[in-house]
Formats: sequence, structure tokens, C-alpha cells
Amino acid sequence: MAVADKTYSFRAPSEFSERLRQAREGFDIVTHDAELSAHLGNEFELALLRRLRKLGEDLPDGVFVRAIVEAFVSAAERVSWEQEHMEEFAAFDREDTEGDAWRRGALLAWARGAHDD
Repeated sequence: MAVADKTYSFRAPSEFSERLRQAREGFDIVTHDAELSAHLGNEFELALLRRLRKLGEDLPDGVFVRAIVEAFVSAAERVSWEQEHMEEFAAFDREDTEGDAWRRGALLAWARGAHDD
């Protein structure tokens, strides 16, 4: 039995296409590193679960597809952001054995918007 194709679409802000393009480029880089791939997978899973929990059950197809795409973009951006700031994380770790620097760094990252999903 032949199955008809269905088009799924959703509305998004105009800058979303650029974010999606960057996420795809980052994904190409991440797939060549097993540790980063696993990290992206974990971040994607968490982002998707958060979105789906907020949206509830019985979602229209377009809303579900958008949640998946937004979760992917969010996860890719988070992994990319963390990679860009890895040296800062390492510096915090080297400077402080009590954990004060880590806490300051986490608060700063939170203030800069690393928590947004």
C-alpha cells in the first residue's frame, strides 16, 4: 500500500533559519568527536524533554516537529557555547580548589543566558 507524503511546517522567528544553519554546521563538527556527540545527545534529550513537558500531550504535528527542531538547535548552541568557553571553565578549575570560582562561573553563565531553552 502506497503512503502519501505529508508536509510538516511551523512558523518561527526570522533569525531561526540562521540558528538552524549554524546548528547543522556545528553538528557536522560534533559528529567527528565521540565525546562531543554523546554530550550533544544528552543535551538534545534534556532540551526535548523540557519542551515536551511544557507543551503537554496531544500536540498537533507541527508543534511537535517544532519542539524537536528547537531542541536540536538549543542543544547544538549549548554544546558550541561550552566549547567556546572551555578554557574559562578550565581556568576556574585551576584557580580554585574550594569551588568558589566554579560557582561564580556558573552564576555568570546563568546571568549571560546559558540557561535559556
